[in-house]
Amino acid sequence: MEESISKKINILLQDAKKIVNSSPDESYTKCRTAYDLAKENSLNLDLGYALLGMAFVHRSRSDSAKMLEVLFTAQDIFEEEKDVLGLVRAYNLIGVAYFYSSMYDKAISYFLKANEYLNEEEDYNLRLSVINNIGEVYRESQNYSKALEFYDDAIKICDMTKNRTSKAVINGNIGEIHFIEKNYEKALEYFIESHDELQNENDNISLGEVENRIGKIHQVLGNLSLASEYFSSAYDRLERIDNKYFVVDVLLNIGQLNIEDVSSLKYFEKACKYSENINAKKKLWDSLLSLSDYYEVHENYKQALEVYKRHCRLDKEIVAANLGKKLEILNVELKYLEEGKHLERMKELLTTELDNQKKELDRIRSINIDLEKKAYEDELTKVPNRRRVNLHINDIISNSSSDKNICVFIIDIDFFKRYNDYWGHNEGDICLKTIADLIMDNKYNKDDLFGRYGGEEFVYVSEAISKDEVEDFGNMIREKVKKLDLYYYYRNTRTSITISLGGIFGSTREYNSIKTIMTNADEELYKAKENGRDKVYVKLK
Repeated sequence: MEESISKKINILLQDAKKIVNSSPDESYTKCRTAYDLAKENSLNLDLGYALLGMAFVHRSRSDSAKMLEVLFTAQDIFEEEKDVLGLVRAYNLIGVAYFYSSMYDKAISYFLKANEYLNEEEDYNLRLSVINNIGEVYRESQNYSKALEFYDDAIKICDMTKNRTSKAVINGNIGEIHFIEKNYEKALEYFIESHDELQNENDNISLGEVENRIGKIHQVLGNLSLASEYFSSAYDRLERIDNKYFVVDVLLNIGQLNIEDVSSLKYFEKACKYSENINAKKKLWDSLLSLSDYYEVHENYKQALEVYKRHCRLDKEIVAANLGKKLEILNVELKYLEEGKHLERMKELLTTELDNQKKELDRIRSINIDLEKKAYEDELTKVPNRRRVNLHINDIISNSSSDKNICVFIIDIDFFKRYNDYWGHNEGDICLKTIADLIMDNKYNKDDLFGRYGGEEFVYVSEAISKDEVEDFGNMIREKVKKLDLYYYYRNTRTSITISLGGIFGSTREYNSIKTIMTNADEELYKAKENGRDKVYVKLK
């Protein structure tokens, strides 16, 4: 009798697992039926597995607190029944619940505990899941070398069990680490391998995701036509199966690829709409930031600021929501410990949690400071960004009397692509930062503003330089950059990096808009480029 009931429970749980992502409500009903059957017939072990089934449903709904609620009970059952594989599954899912709530220290402790028990068992799929999860925690914690160790172990299991789909996913994770560390060629190798593995698996979500990643690398490397091809393929694939979650990332990349074209606006707006439809706040946060950048590039500063304010408000909502989730989890932990009379553990947990909350508040304060910096600071060079430059010029024009003078230089690094191609992108970034630091150290006046306008282009703004000193100052900066001797070889010739400067000097009555200033300065820069580069041209009025 018990055997037939256990068999019925097992069938219910297998059916529930098959539909957990497509029909979570129906899946939960099947798990609940299995749970009730096990309880009525005092089948303790089956009760534990029914609770695991419920945990998978809560996982599909991203409800970490409810996951933990059922998993702590399942853990006690498996410990009592001495069921090692059940206990490992419970530990693994408890780790996942903490991982979803960004509680990485607790997540890793459960994953490592699961891995210890697995040393006694030969369930390769479960081992693969645990090892990959450990790699994920280390990746999110930015301990990339440790993450790669576990990913490599996971790949060995995939090769041994011929699990091509999991291997493709893990190769994608490894590629992502190389991308973050700017090892673009290495990242591309892993993404291509992942793409090849997935071609025969009919997994359009994973294929779309990896095509988007490949497109992003080609975009960074300057292969824009290839980037566009991969983005288009990813977009068509994911739209076909109506997966808005991953489509958002592709839309943002397509928009960024053509951000100077007005047609890119529709991609940013669509990304915002999709993010709102699926209530994906982090993706909406990214989408609003990109939309703000679009408006800034197209000199609609009022709209850019409005969208950016919304982006910042959403960041506070996300932080508050994360705190709420952690408090829910704390409540579940306390309830479990109280029921088990683990009083010492309760005291320890409360002390730890109070410390964590203090750290979280400090982190929120730090985030708010970082947000302020990100709004106006270039991430690479740490000088003011395009937004800050434009606001500064606009303030000078708005607050000045008609006879106030302004000097603006556009500074462009000559043949920067050749330097980048010769040394690679990492050295290219160092070159940009070195030149930015030099100019910051040699400002004419401490109140002058120097910022990065985009790519290898910078802008210098001053109200203090006199008409007689403008060209001398420009040439002083030009000479100092040349003396840095940031060289590269082109056609077997050693060449040092130089800069060209195009500027304007005149009253804010004549230069009464950002567009007028930048257009005139750009015309002078064009003359400097056309006349051999490494020159200074200024329009004096």
